[in-house]
Amino acid sequence: MKKCFTITALRTTQDFQGYQNLLKDGIYSAIEVFFPDSEEDRDVYQKNVLKLLSAFPGLEVIMHLPFGPNNDLCNDEGLLSTIQKMKAGMDFAAKFAVKKLTLHLGYVKKDRPRAEYILRATAIMKDLCDYADGLGMTVMIENMPTE
Repeated sequence: MKKCFTITALRTTQDFQGYQNLLKDGIYSAIEVFFPDSEEDRDVYQKNVLKLLSAFPGLEVIMHLPFGPNNDLCNDEGLLSTIQKMKAGMDFAAKFAVKKLTLHLGYVKKDRPRAEYILRATAIMKDLCDYADGLGMTVMIENMPTE
């Protein structure tokens, strides 16, 4: 059975050094990485992930795309920006030979039935899945829209 652990975008270079000890025992065969918000953080994070991958070349990498209220595919507010951010996250993931992407669709409000939000997000997913497919990646939905 494959075991994976998550490395959030808040982790430091020192944290990454500690992950080497975790990985050398062979208990974990995959890591889940994130797309840092700021470009400066992204550069440091990328260097740390690449260094880890050079030390453990067979390590599978899964990317968790941006999520939270500011990255909502169910609602109009900020939607174009969110779609662009998701695609930028996929481009970032390509640097690590990622094949699987974790995605939260967003949140429902009480003004419409939940099913309408899911239909809306599903329509947007076609574009995102096509983009991911062009990069050789699969989008995995985590947590269907909730209130």
